[in-house]
Amino acid sequence: MFLKLSDGDRPIYVNMNLVTDFVRYHPDDRFTQLITVAAGAKAARAILVIETPQQIYELLE
Repeated sequence: MFLKLSDGDRPIYVNMNLVTDFVRYHPDDRFTQLITVAAGAKAARAILVIETPQQIYELLE
C-alpha cells in the first residue's frame, strides 16, 4: 500500500509494506521518521515526513 506523504517541499509516495517503524520522538518535532527496509537491502533507510503518526494511522484505515 502506497501513501502520499510530504517532506514539506514535495509529495513523497511511501510503500508502507516496507516501513518497519515510524515515530515522532518529541511532540514539538517538525518531522516524523519512517524506517524502511527494502527486500535485499543491506541497510535501513530513514524518511522524514511532516505528517504526524496519528495522521499516518488515519490514512492507513
